[in-house]
Amino acid sequence: MTIDEFNLKEADLIIAVEVEAPWIPKYIDIKAKVIRVDTDPSYSYIPYYDFPCDLCIQSSVDEFFNRLKVKRNDTMTIVDKIKEQKEYKLKKIEKLADEKYIHPDYLSFEISKLKWTIFNEYNFNPKYSILEEYDSYFGDP
Repeated sequence: MTIDEFNLKEADLIIAVEVEAPWIPKYIDIKAKVIRVDTDPSYSYIPYYDFPCDLCIQSSVDEFFNRLKVKRNDTMTIVDKIKEQKEYKLKKIEKLADEKYIHPDYLSFEISKLKWTIFNEYNFNPKYSILEEYDSYFGDP
């Protein structure tokens, strides 16, 4: 599976961290186990909440991730995976740079070079941008 082909229907486990609506239930039938992490994981302030949860963890995000211990069975480390993803993205961007029309992913990459904060509700794709500063991107989930 490549980075662009992620599909929630094929997931084995979903960890939803501080997200009220992790997917559109009308269009996706989730068969994976769902772990929800939030200070109010049942979202008691929402009158009708119909997202499944196999394990609800009431915690702050930093406390949850600081206490999380993951056992890795594969030989590829997280750093190696991140490097592989960056290489893949850069190769794709290089191909898109030669296109006749401006592709949204290539435009996202070029816009991210600007040292501004980006507020987005359109087709800007942060996956193909270089956002290395805190608070440099805000967009809809």
